Amino acid sequence: MDTSNGIAVVSPTELLVCDFVFKTVSLVDIIVVVAKVSTPERPRRICGLSEGISAVTLKGKKVQFLKVGRRSLTLDKVLEFDKDVYGIKSLNNNLVLSFSNPSGIDMLTMDGTIICTVDNEKAGTWKRGIPLSNISDQLHRRAYCRL
Repeated sequence: MDTSNGIAVVSPTELLVCDFVFKTVSLVDIIVVVAKVSTPERPRRICGLSEGISAVTLKGKKVQFLKVGRRSLTLDKVLEFDKDVYGIKSLNNNLVLSFSNPSGIDMLTMDGTIICTVDNEKAGTWKRGIPLSNISDQLHRRAYCRL
């Protein structure tokens, strides 16, 4: 049974893979798991941020940062929110997060400072798991979200 639901490329030969059911994130070298770390909650989506740093959204209201080393994976700092975090993307050294309950999108610095917020009234209605690849480009063009 394949339980993975989030994958991030961290190098030409390495991937980070979320396992929602077993609450783990694995570092995979092509087809071999070279490192695995248990997360405090079920991982949802993951993205690479910079060399050696990635972040994963956890079921509930958290973003867990990960240190990715040569054949190692360790938990780092955690950001906590007052709404359910779902999607994650990196954009110009910032985080773009999508939320459900209530739904919305925030752009934040890596330490969790909100740069801008897009809510349902401004962005229209969407379901959880909004495709952040489309939204992150639009954030720059919106008057209410200036960097």
